Amino acid sequence: MSSDSFAEAAEQAPNSQSESSGTLSRRALLGGAAAGAGLAVGVGATLLGTGGTDKAVSITTANSGSTVPFYGYHQAGIATTPPSSILFAAYDVTTSQVSELAELLRTWTTAAGQLCSGQIVDSDDSGETIGLPPSSLTLTFGFGPGIFDERFGLAARAPENFGPLPAFNGQQLDLASSGGDLMVQACAEDQMTAFHAVRQLDRLAVGTANERWGLAGFGASAEVHNRETPRNLLGFKDGTANPKPGTKAFDSTVWLGERDSPDWMRGGTYLCVRRIRTNLFAWDDLTPADQEVVIGREKLSGAPLSGGNEFSPLNFATVGPDGVPAIPLDSHVRLASDTFDGGATMLRRGYSYDNGGDTMNGIRDSGMLFLAYVRDIEAQFVPIQRQLADSDRMNPFVTHIGTATFAVPPGVGHGTWIGQSLFA
Repeated sequence: MSSDSFAEAAEQAPNSQSESSGTLSRRALLGGAAAGAGLAVGVGATLLGTGGTDKAVSITTANSGSTVPFYGYHQAGIATTPPSSILFAAYDVTTSQVSELAELLRTWTTAAGQLCSGQIVDSDDSGETIGLPPSSLTLTFGFGPGIFDERFGLAARAPENFGPLPAFNGQQLDLASSGGDLMVQACAEDQMTAFHAVRQLDRLAVGTANERWGLAGFGASAEVHNRETPRNLLGFKDGTANPKPGTKAFDSTVWLGERDSPDWMRGGTYLCVRRIRTNLFAWDDLTPADQEVVIGREKLSGAPLSGGNEFSPLNFATVGPDGVPAIPLDSHVRLASDTFDGGATMLRRGYSYDNGGDTMNGIRDSGMLFLAYVRDIEAQFVPIQRQLADSDRMNPFVTHIGTATFAVPPGVGHGTWIGQSLFA
């Protein structure tokens, strides 16, 4: 489905390059003194995958000087510990030639390997990150439904039932800030590093793809993520129930396995994007106790209202002295729980955003860039979102204003490029 038809559908629905390779390196420009100042490489364990591909296990980034390998069996930026900044960009492909689309992906792959290893792309690089370390930069790429329309002859290779999300109650979508044929998720501990990466990919896409929409977000550093569950703009811990990378629960939630279809997506995943505007002024009018009833957890500790600590199971049978369920029937955590969604789970990778606003009149464009990684959109994301859209006590405080879906292919080995098996 092309991006031009996205609005119609929505309305109808209720590897690191060597520094000796000749490419100018940011780190080389810093000189020996800076190199001795701690530009350490924080690399996690890897396993050799099939076909010479590096099969990456969970990578934990350590600090702004860390480098996260771009090449691996899975794309980085999914199981990788989230750093503090994101720039998410969606693109419309402007060419109708499949060869030109494939060439863009080859070019982007080479550039991404350079950027993630701390190098300047080429002599036309804008240079704003000269002198900066790699900052745990990850670049993640995906294909929107439009890639599988009549333009490129790829319809027969489309994942089954892959398309835009259905309409949900209460959403007020800005269609110009939704959809997209291609996506780039740039995450880093330094916002300038994420911006620079997307800026270079934009430049390399001229004549083949144009940025449709983009959004910058912020959150806790990887160091905080590794120590405790970070908080969102509501002041509550966000991500307590996430599956842990390196576990069977994570793999079964996120990655397509060796028997899944289509074959070119094995080792990949699907991404559902939601831009959620939050009425912070109305939220701040609630007492902390009232906020806890909306969420279903204690604000300070993150423990469920049924008792225990942050990671205690949600006990929906617990009632208070008045006989009322301790975790309200319409609370956010209850409706998002796999207990009431047919066992559906997802990997939440959310970032806060703020575009300012009119504080005198209680209007501010702030909220969450919500990223949900799943193996099956229909079985995992849609049931949870439908429950929340229909009954969540949080609904008066949030409005979904942007949406998109992407097929995120597996990672690449040296000498291959993103999505190559799709075009085989």
